[in-house]
Amino acid sequence: MPMAAVEVFRSLHILFAVLWAGAGIFKGVLLPAAAARSGDAGARMRQAYLASGVNGPFMGIAALGTIGFGAAAYGTGGFFERDAGSLAAMRLNLGVLAGLAAFLHGLAGHMPLEKKAAPLAARALAGNLDGADTTLLAGYERRLARADKVSLALIAVALVTMTSYAWFF
Repeated sequence: MPMAAVEVFRSLHILFAVLWAGAGIFKGVLLPAAAARSGDAGARMRQAYLASGVNGPFMGIAALGTIGFGAAAYGTGGFFERDAGSLAAMRLNLGVLAGLAAFLHGLAGHMPLEKKAAPLAARALAGNLDGADTTLLAGYERRLARADKVSLALIAVALVTMTSYAWFF
């Protein structure tokens, strides 16, 4: 394939990676910080975001775009023919593994929790939660906050290793 195709795939890979990381930072860092500073209104804002169900599909599409265009760039760029034992290739492969782990963590960790928590968050916004459901929602939110930290750490490893590959290869 001509070099232009590799650059298109790489550019789309980077675009989707920025969207994926940006959405993760918004949900895992910015939204909780704003919600904590805003008291009850912040808790409602966080619940409204959770009830909307927008996070899962957006993150999934961004992750699939990142992985798909990254694989296309990797394949068309001749990376399969390069020395797998070189430091540059090991950095790139570590980034690939971290990105795939973040994607799988989202599928196995975030998605099931968000599907369970979203209806409870919607009921909380409507004022229809009893004590047991309030406790259950709070537990889901704590588990999601922990899962956000793991996902963000994996995405950070992927970003750092892949950008170091791009800068120092």
